[in-house]
Amino acid sequence: MQKDRRFYSNTLRSNEKTFEKYLYQSMHRLFLRFFYHAVANTRKRSDKAKFFADFYSHGFCGMIIDWAKQGMKISPHMVMLQMKELAFENVIIGKGFIENL
Repeated sequence: MQKDRRFYSNTLRSNEKTFEKYLYQSMHRLFLRFFYHAVANTRKRSDKAKFFADFYSHGFCGMIIDWAKQGMKISPHMVMLQMKELAFENVIIGKGFIENL
């Protein structure tokens, strides 16, 4: 996206909803596949996988769109590292919630 910054900036200005829908659908397929396998050993795997995929797809799409609207000043690699860090932190946060319930 950063390489074709002008194209994506114009697309977001002129047709943000279409771009957001495309990005969401693409990410949702990836997350759904990932979470389906991650929770495959549970009885309600499809419901959980869909909920998790919905949640992460909305969040990641929002972050990517915000990054693009702000001029893509941070490198794509740094954005990816921040998202990766978030995923790992979620594991720690989740354990904390379970321990403190």
